[in-house]
This record gives sequence, C-alpha cells and structure tokens, in this order.
Amino acid sequence: MQPTVDLLVPVKPLHRAKTRLRGAADGGAGDPRAHARLALALARDTLA
Repeated sequence: MQPTVDLLVPVKPLHRAKTRLRGAADGGAGDPRAHARLALALARDTLA
C-alpha cells in the first residue's frame, strides 16, 4: 500500500520560523540548531 498525502502545510524555513523565540530553547544562547528543533516541535504539535 502506498502512503497518500492528505494535507500539505506550508512552514517557513526553520531559521526564519518563530524568531521571537530564538534563545528560548537553549537558555538564551541562540544556537540555530536548538531554535530549529523548537520551531519544528511547535509545528508538529500544532498539527497533532
């Protein structure tokens, strides 16, 4: 069985998403990887 696509959700590039929260995931350091993980987690949570 082939998977089907039911919904496409546009998401900004992770480095531009949720810029107000930059530093929130890493104690204020502003690590781009931590920010990307946070933005992706928020998008996933919104869709769940």
